[in-house]
Amino acid sequence: MAARQQTAEQARLHREREVAMEELGRLWEMLQVEIDLEPDEGDAQITEHRTAAILAAMLEHKVQEIDSALFSIEMGQYGACERCGKPVEAERLAAKPHARYCIACQEIVERATHEVSAKQVPDEVFLSIQA
Repeated sequence: MAARQQTAEQARLHREREVAMEELGRLWEMLQVEIDLEPDEGDAQITEHRTAAILAAMLEHKVQEIDSALFSIEMGQYGACERCGKPVEAERLAAKPHARYCIACQEIVERATHEVSAKQVPDEVFLSIQA
């Protein structure tokens, strides 16, 4: 990757990281507010709190991915699939500049992750869903 393009990608990743960190700050503030745990009174508050916690975890993961992409730029490995070593598609990097895998490898990783997750769920759960 050309030095000029690397600098542009770094700037873009830094902006994305900054936006994610600002949103994380807002979510962490929401999570600091005490909620009423009485069953009927605090249902909406509990749901909002859980949603904020899930979003915060997702944003924390995104920040980690961005940091990893920034590190790979510094190491001269940005844009290479971490699984097969082939270039990650330009369209994919344009859409998700912190992408770690090419499209083919991403599908393999997602399939493997789904299979592992499915194995961890007891059969009774699947049977109750099908019934």
